[in-house]
Formats: sequence, structure tokens, C-alpha cells
Amino acid sequence: MKKGLVLVGILCLLAEAAFAQNTPDDLAKWKQLFDGGVITEAEYQAKRTQILKSSVRPAGSMTRGQAYVEADHLLTEGFDAYKDRIAELMLYLTDEQKWALYERHSKSAGGYIAMNIFCGFGIGSFVQGDVGRGVAQLATHVGGLTFLIAGTAVAVPAIISDSPSAAVGISMMMGGFASIATGTIIGCVSPGRYSRIHNNALRELLDLPQTMSVAVAPIINPVSEQYGLVAKIML
Repeated sequence: MKKGLVLVGILCLLAEAAFAQNTPDDLAKWKQLFDGGVITEAEYQAKRTQILKSSVRPAGSMTRGQAYVEADHLLTEGFDAYKDRIAELMLYLTDEQKWALYERHSKSAGGYIAMNIFCGFGIGSFVQGDVGRGVAQLATHVGGLTFLIAGTAVAVPAIISDSPSAAVGISMMMGGFASIATGTIIGCVSPGRYSRIHNNALRELLDLPQTMSVAVAPIINPVSEQYGLVAKIML
């Protein structure tokens, strides 16, 4: 009986020692070795991945609640600037806590697409944080509206007076419409792409599995007699 109790005690000690491995402090030590030039970047990244992917519960004074609050704050500030620290905090959190953080900080696209369509000028993309494509839609809408107004100003008097310059004005108007349409297409597509890139990066940072979506669309082409379905898989 005593031998059994001793064996159980030894197993408990071994388990506790195993739980004390792969702490955020260990990750910080490897980072110091990398910063000091002792190990290469490849060696550091390999060790970092090993620690962050470990299923071993970290030891330390920080509670899961404290880690969750700090991670939530850093994600709100902008996770690009705090990736290393957030990755360390993930060692403390359960999968349920990680998914809760993902739900809080992931980005959807529907509202921003609606703003780009009905408000125009890249407003939805600017609000979403995608400044580059917001500027692209702003430029196409402003340029298109300018050409549309200028073309109307040229075409209407020319049509009334039966002047050949009416064709120039109509061409400017068509160019303006095309530019506005191009900007609207950009505004419809870019929020979804931006959200997908952001959410994939967020899932990777939170050490969550990537999701997969499947879209199915019909193929109808009477000319070449092609009929069927096409499936698009997006990660």
C-alpha cells in the first residue's frame, strides 16, 4: 500500500514538472539568445513554434483571467505591434478563451460593403481600416464624378446646338460612369478580402485552426454546351 502511495506521489511530481515546461519565460529566454546573435532566426522560430504549439499548461503567477484581459487589450490596440507578447499570452489561455477573443476582434465585411456601395468614396474601407483600397475607390469616384459633370456640361449644349463636340462630351460621360463603376466594384470586393486576411492572421496569432469555406456556383454556357457546377474553396 505504501509503495503504491509513493508511486502515485512520484507520478504527481513528474506531472507537475512537466506542466512547468514551456513557459512564456522560456520563450523570452530564446528571444534574448536570438537578439544576442547566439542562435539563428530559423532556430528561434523553430523553438518558438514548438513552445507556442505545445499543449503543456504553463506554470507561473499569471492567471488565465489576467492573460485574457491583457491579450484583449493588446488586440484592441493593434495586434501587429504586439505579436510576440500576444503569442506568449496564448500559452495561458484555453481554446474557449481563444475563440472568445477571435469573436471579439475578427472583422466582418457586410456593413463595410454596404457603406462603399451606398455612400461611396471608399468610406466603408476607410472605416474598416483598409486605407489603400479606400484611397483607390475615392480616386475613382472623384475622378468619375468629375468626368461625368464635365462631360454633361460639354454634351448638353452641343446636343442642343447640334455640334460635333457632343461626341466628346458623351465620351467623357461614359468614362465617368466607367470610373464610378470600377470604384464601386473595388468597394464591393475589397472589404471581404481585407476581412479574410485579417481574420486568418488573427487565427494564426491565437493558435486557432484555419477555417474553410466552400462556394458553389452553376456553369451555364449554351455556346460551348457547358453545363454544371463549379466549387471554390477558400481558406
